[in-house]
Amino acid sequence: MLNKIFTSLDESVADVPDGASICMESWGIAAVATNLIAAIRRKGTKDLAIISACFVPQVMPDGILLPPILR
Repeated sequence: MLNKIFTSLDESVADVPDGASICMESWGIAAVATNLIAAIRRKGTKDLAIISACFVPQVMPDGILLPPILR
């Protein structure tokens, strides 16, 4: 069985390729996966499709704009 427990967020996103689709839950600024987003930014992954249940655009503390669906 594949071990799916990682010791860091950077390790957990290491295999996310450019052009990947990521679906994450978000019902407001407090529920946004900010650590996941930060790890993906550090990795430099490009051309992602982020799907979220959030209905209003939000600006994260680091200035990232999160619309309901990022293209």
